Amino acid sequence: MKSPTHKAILTTIALLAAPALSHAQATDTGTDDTPGKRSPFRPYTVLVPTTTYPFTISLDTISLTGPGVGLAWRFSHHLGISANYNNYKFNLDEVPLTDNLDYNISLHLRSIPLTLDLYPSRASTFHFRLGVARNGNQVTATSPASDDFIDLGNDGPFDSRDIGDIHATIKQASTNFYFSMAGDWFYIGRRHHIAIGGELGLMYGGKTTATLTRNGPPDPAIDASLKQEEALLRDNVSNINIWPVLKISLRYAF
Repeated sequence: MKSPTHKAILTTIALLAAPALSHAQATDTGTDDTPGKRSPFRPYTVLVPTTTYPFTISLDTISLTGPGVGLAWRFSHHLGISANYNNYKFNLDEVPLTDNLDYNISLHLRSIPLTLDLYPSRASTFHFRLGVARNGNQVTATSPASDDFIDLGNDGPFDSRDIGDIHATIKQASTNFYFSMAGDWFYIGRRHHIAIGGELGLMYGGKTTATLTRNGPPDPAIDASLKQEEALLRDNVSNINIWPVLKISLRYAF
């Protein structure tokens, strides 16, 4: 039995691919100038840009990489390039990043993918995106000092006031592999300038790193235990090497 997550992914793939394929079948062989009855590109010419090869501006309204904007240029029937900028920041309190400590975290999502776009059908907007992304995703977190006694790593308990505030930084590699598939779901208006579309894919960020610091008075025993705590945190986040890409966008082609 497929899990709800698998069903959601398969549904998104179907939404992306089905309108594109059906549109291709309906328009690839037609020559009528009626909108929806012809290919959007007239003579087949590879790598020769004309006014019929559209630029597209997109606004990512719902996105797992944060809201953002994008610009794409389809310079031939089957090839194009695109760039996006996504940025979002939010906070969460009392998140248990390790067994010993809860943190107040700030998650900053920031990415800039640059891709080569491959269009299987010249009559469709469905395409694959392959490229690299500048990954600025980062978690900064603080476990504030309190009146409690706490463990660090495998040691303790320690007086939290002797430790001070503990600050954590978690981030992935700055340059990521980027792959996705994207396309328009449906158009608004007869001329097909405005569309609602989506994108599904991933960024591969490599091994996630984590560091811990504190602002309490010097203490060799606490500092050694903090290194153990840092190793526990690093083990907990090291396997987070993929960031999902899921976007719903408003697009304007011209």
